[in-house]
Amino acid sequence: MRDVPRSEKRFSNDAASWRKLLIRVDTEEWMAAVEVLLSKSSEACQWMVQFLVGPEGREIIRVCLLECSVREVRTVVASILEKTLESALHFGDPGLDSLTDALLSLLDKDVPENVKNCAQYFNLFSNFTQRVNLIAA
Repeated sequence: MRDVPRSEKRFSNDAASWRKLLIRVDTEEWMAAVEVLLSKSSEACQWMVQFLVGPEGREIIRVCLLECSVREVRTVVASILEKTLESALHFGDPGLDSLTDALLSLLDKDVPENVKNCAQYFNLFSNFTQRVNLIAA
């Protein structure tokens, strides 16, 4: 195994940093677009809720919010779920209870099995209940 020159290591680290930065910027732009769609369109919100409570959506939630070892992925998924819950509440979407039930059903098995990765899951509920309390006040 050859020793990697210091300049080559630095270039490699710089390239990785740039890739992470570009992904983060793209993700932030994508999240802003999702947030606008969910908050401005009851139809988009209703579609998202229906998708998330279906089998494919539930699987995505479980895998990306609890099983994924990458914190940034879990944070983005939690943010999407939080915006979906807020918009569903705002629009009075009848699927809000089903989505909440789907998220709470993860407590039985999936949360205990992925306890190292569940901070974003609990933050999602904490942020949402704080928002609901502000609206109710």
